[in-house]
Amino acid sequence: MESNRSLYLTIGITVFLFTFVVFLIYLVYCYAYYDKNEEKIYTSIYNTHDFNYIYDNLSDTGDLDKDDFNIPIDLMYNKNNLKNIYYSYYKESSLFENLEDFINTYYYGEIIVNNDDIDFESYNKTTLISRRDIKYKSINLTNRNNYVTSIGLKKNVTLKLEKNAELVLDNKELSCEEDLCKIDNIFGGLHTIQYSSNNHNYYSIISIKEDNEIIDISTEDKLVTIKNTNYVPDTSNKEDKVQNADLNIGTYKINKCYIDGSCASKKKSYLTLSEDGTAKYYTYVSFEAAGDSYLGTYKIEGNFLILSFDSHIYSVYDYDTGQTTDIDAKVNTEIRYRIDNPTTLTNDSYQLKYSAE
Repeated sequence: MESNRSLYLTIGITVFLFTFVVFLIYLVYCYAYYDKNEEKIYTSIYNTHDFNYIYDNLSDTGDLDKDDFNIPIDLMYNKNNLKNIYYSYYKESSLFENLEDFINTYYYGEIIVNNDDIDFESYNKTTLISRRDIKYKSINLTNRNNYVTSIGLKKNVTLKLEKNAELVLDNKELSCEEDLCKIDNIFGGLHTIQYSSNNHNYYSIISIKEDNEIIDISTEDKLVTIKNTNYVPDTSNKEDKVQNADLNIGTYKINKCYIDGSCASKKKSYLTLSEDGTAKYYTYVSFEAAGDSYLGTYKIEGNFLILSFDSHIYSVYDYDTGQTTDIDAKVNTEIRYRIDNPTTLTNDSYQLKYSAE
């Protein structure tokens, strides 16, 4: 009988101690581990560049949609887009030492962040019976050239101009009052501008980082003068009329690359011109395991092929997860090629040759 009491007492003490230890572990999990671990998960997701997940888990998107969100993303994480901008506007300027310097200033695809780089919006608190929910409020980024920007919704941003100047932001002309362009909601990150003032046209990339930010466009240190290097005569004047060059319709592949950095694959990249006036331009960079698909239209003016794209898909392969992520965006991109002959196209980046295959 006495031994049974001792056994019951031992079992009771053991159960009590086990329950107490489990309760302590649960307390630690709730109040010391859960919140930090949840933030680590969200941080890891950013580091895989799952931008669909990030957009779906932003704390606020205002009146903007995913296409608006993808505008800065498609610029900041797409080297091919940046290369096109460099060769179109900056190659002859002294603002950057070379293409690598330009890419290091505006590219964020290699940046790894930690929890301290992300501002989270919290909903509720973690207690013994409930859990805190979090969303991305802003992801603060600094790249190789210490260029700072921030992903997330920014409110009440003002772009300041010189008087009588005009401003195009991300290929959309802004309506401004006198010398101020006020934007209620915009996604932070990098944006392109075209700025017209005193009969001069300029191009630049700007960084929008925070709410209530005021950016003086006229003092931006990366403004570069736009030069019209691809003159196409006005065919409305008979004396100036130039016959459009002949060009084979079909598929073109890369023959030569003039880019200092990673060139697109000659085997996998192509430009297809269809009889109905539509075009598809696909480039694949093997080293980056990333591809760009542009969809749009084309026209021939004089000795130039003008490609106008309104849709872009950037696909990148993640070696860690074994998955390919697609970033789909609406764009307004123009790429020009000089028509050397009916089977050859050339610009600052590539020479393309007609393929009969």
